[in-house]
Amino acid sequence: KSSVSYYDSQSGLHINYKKGPKVHGILLPMGLTKDPFTQRFSGLQSLTRPAETSLTTPIDATVHSFDEIYVALDSTCQLDILEANENVVIQFQCSGSRDEWDSHIVLCAAATQRGRKVKANLSGAFLLEPAKLELAGCLLADAGVDMIILEDDSGEISDGYDLGDAIEALVNCDVAGLPMHQRVGIRLGATVDSAAEERLAMAEILS
Repeated sequence: KSSVSYYDSQSGLHINYKKGPKVHGILLPMGLTKDPFTQRFSGLQSLTRPAETSLTTPIDATVHSFDEIYVALDSTCQLDILEANENVVIQFQCSGSRDEWDSHIVLCAAATQRGRKVKANLSGAFLLEPAKLELAGCLLADAGVDMIILEDDSGEISDGYDLGDAIEALVNCDVAGLPMHQRVGIRLGATVDSAAEERLAMAEILS
């Protein structure tokens, strides 16, 4: 990936980021034990582990050849369980009330203030009106969220236009720092079929 740098006049900061697609791995709770990780992971930008897993040996990102480790959290009190090299991922329920949104935003802001990177997985994003999705994106970005992931676990996208509308709603957000098109990602369901491949192709065109 090539590195890009530019000056953002709104924030007064020099922004550095790497161009190109990034792949992020997820460790599911099933099958995880307290045994050290012996399997080598490679080619990933990051790896996410569940918070409820207690590991006798912390995951070493340098050994497994990925840049960042994320831990799935749902409350600010869990921030104290993080290792020094771990960041935060939250499950943002788009169908939730504004009070539920605010609790997510508070967690994101608290993690950012502690110097942690934050990733937000947006559940139900494709069922949300574009204006409301744009609002969610702005709130998350203002709270310091580095990655905003559109989830399609249940096949909510009917075609590439749904994905295009969602991405357009987020990249329209006028935020300081890293541009929104560098924060937005997509997570499809485990089954990859021709429709999923079409959506991925559309995402690459829009990125």
